[in-house]
Amino acid sequence: MTRGGVDITWVEPTKGSDLFVRARTLGDQFASTVGHLPFAAWDDYAEAGRILAATDGTSAVDGLMGFVLYRLPRDEVAIAQLVVEPNYRDSGIARALIHELSDRYAHLRGIRLRCRQDFDVNRMWPRLGFVSRGERPGRRAVGSTLTEWWRDHGHADLMTWQGSKPQVVPVLIDSNVFIDLHPPAGSRCSPSVEILKDFEGDRLDILLSPETLNEIQRNPIVAERARLRAIANNYPRLVVKPSVLEDWERRIQSLVGKPLTRDQDVSDLRHVAYAVSAGVGVLVTRDRPARRRYERIAGDLGVQVTSVDELVPLIDAQENQPAYAPEALLGTGYQLTEMTAGMRAQVRHLLDHGGGERRVDFDHRLDLLASLFHESPRSAVLSWST
Repeated sequence: MTRGGVDITWVEPTKGSDLFVRARTLGDQFASTVGHLPFAAWDDYAEAGRILAATDGTSAVDGLMGFVLYRLPRDEVAIAQLVVEPNYRDSGIARALIHELSDRYAHLRGIRLRCRQDFDVNRMWPRLGFVSRGERPGRRAVGSTLTEWWRDHGHADLMTWQGSKPQVVPVLIDSNVFIDLHPPAGSRCSPSVEILKDFEGDRLDILLSPETLNEIQRNPIVAERARLRAIANNYPRLVVKPSVLEDWERRIQSLVGKPLTRDQDVSDLRHVAYAVSAGVGVLVTRDRPARRRYERIAGDLGVQVTSVDELVPLIDAQENQPAYAPEALLGTGYQLTEMTAGMRAQVRHLLDHGGGERRVDFDHRLDLLASLFHESPRSAVLSWST
């Protein structure tokens, strides 16, 4: 089997075999980061068929690329150890091991593991489709903290979003809007964000993508992480199968056209992928660079990326389609329409380059006009070919 351009043969090492001994030796080599397991525990994993090794297909034990030890408690997969042979680091072996586990146990709810926050590898799990579900004190080092990671297999439960009622528009909010909606005690929401609360239920279904939990995890304040995580867990659960999500991530990444190296950039892309995968047509953010990067890409995929201020005219337009239907300017070849969030890219060519106007200032002016929507509706004249 080939995964990520690497040919892999999957083997379940039997107790006492050469490959079993090689995997155990490799695990002991990195016991300081993955934890030490006694020989008896290794024997138990082998007898239960719970060791999965990635090999290059040769009979030599040197063909071991990496392995994962796991349990099957209840209806999930629990990873005890995952180790990649140093010569195969950065070649996709860890991703391949996780994908193989997901494929083999797709009928279970998902995969969980714990990792110390002070280890570099802790930053790898979100990129393998995991989200942070919490944290707890570690047992082996004073002051260490373990992050609990979860890779969901997309099975519905009682918290799953079941779709919106007629006339109610589902919107996905990213972490910065979520934090604005739930400020610390003693602080107030901004007036524009208060609109979301006013509209929620009757006009809006406000949803979070699971990626929000990873953004919360990056907050440096422990108590604030716990507070925000508790609030996020009360939102409807957005369920997407990992293979579907990852396919959209790859497609959107190819449309972006350049690698995304910052964690925040990866999260922005994943919010869009969740919206597309789940069929949520509106993504709300106050991150202007993210809006500029994805408004056209996401728009072509059926998702409007907008600000809180732009959301009001967008919802009004969807609720009052006849009032916003384009009117032909007779005999001119133009049409008059109300400007909505999806048209931002179309009007950017009006930027006054000759006058030295900056794009950020132009976007700020559009945001200001959007916030004044009820006082001053915005109309646009378009050619029929636009």
